[in-house]
Amino acid sequence: MLVEALVATFFDDPLSVWLYSDESRRADALRANFDLILALGYERGVVDVVGDIGVAVWTLPGVSLLDGPAPFVELLHRWAPDRVESALAGMEACAKYEPADAMVLHLIGVHPEHRSCGVGSELLRPRLDQLHASVTVGHLQSSNPTNVPFYERLGFVVDGAVP
Repeated sequence: MLVEALVATFFDDPLSVWLYSDESRRADALRANFDLILALGYERGVVDVVGDIGVAVWTLPGVSLLDGPAPFVELLHRWAPDRVESALAGMEACAKYEPADAMVLHLIGVHPEHRSCGVGSELLRPRLDQLHASVTVGHLQSSNPTNVPFYERLGFVVDGAVP
């Protein structure tokens, strides 16, 4: 059910709309994407959940979510073949902003029916507390500018933008 919450969350996200422009295929593409991210998160990262309505996937400093872009490239070739080169260029541009010693938030999603109820903060609180206790840097990339004020309220600072 978490995957379905993520599909609902990201269906109209600006990056999802651009990447998976065919609306009739977008939900299936997002399912494949989130199946992969959650599997990798459980294997290599830290996954925090609130019921079946919200999930956050982090990796600890020095831990990569994947060994290379191959699994995502495979998904892109299947679901967004006309966007592969642009998407990879965007990923490369975003990677330049990621500190090597950061705890990275790869994904946070709250089902749209449960937004603005504190679920997002609840999902992030355990890792934010861990960051503060260890004086570790946290890093995330937001694909939706409307979410930036939420992250700023939690202490994140915008350090760059990739069009």
